[in-house]
Amino acid sequence: MMEVEKKFYLSPEEEARLIEGATRVSTKTIGDVYFDRGVELCITDRWLRLRDGIFELKLPMHVVADGKPSVDRYQEIENDADIIAALELNLSELSEETLTAIGFERISDYKTERTSYQKDGFTIVFDKMDFGFEICEIERVVPEGTDLNQVADEILVFARKHGLKEERVLGKLLVYLQRRDPVRFQAMQEAGVIPE
Repeated sequence: MMEVEKKFYLSPEEEARLIEGATRVSTKTIGDVYFDRGVELCITDRWLRLRDGIFELKLPMHVVADGKPSVDRYQEIENDADIIAALELNLSELSEETLTAIGFERISDYKTERTSYQKDGFTIVFDKMDFGFEICEIERVVPEGTDLNQVADEILVFARKHGLKEERVLGKLLVYLQRRDPVRFQAMQEAGVIPE
């Protein structure tokens, strides 16, 4: 599956406007732990996380316009064997213990209270993290082979229709690293993963 999303910082007025007429889907708490070996993954915008006990790998598929990606696009891999193959790890199973044995370490660990809505074929997600940060995402998860440019354009049209500003927004993990691991954050800036 492919995830196409755009992140926003919203005022209370923008949030109210966005969810007007939307259907509330769920509210849940999510636990995320991210792993890296040095800065091997983060400087290439690859993300290995353990979300509520299940490993996931996010691989970038951004299309750059005007020198910067306007919408984030990731391939999400959720099968342990496929993750091991994609990262070319010499492992027979994926666990925190096996990762630690080959040099990986936790680079973040936080909880998120997530409230999701559906509106006009989009998922609207409001995340509140336990480290004092809030963000909104408008997203679609689509099958491989879908025209991602079209999906990205549809997200931006939907956002504009609701009066949202298109600006570069750091996601929750990047804000976490900016606040708690500035050396890693700087390495990502120097690698071009985060625009300066």
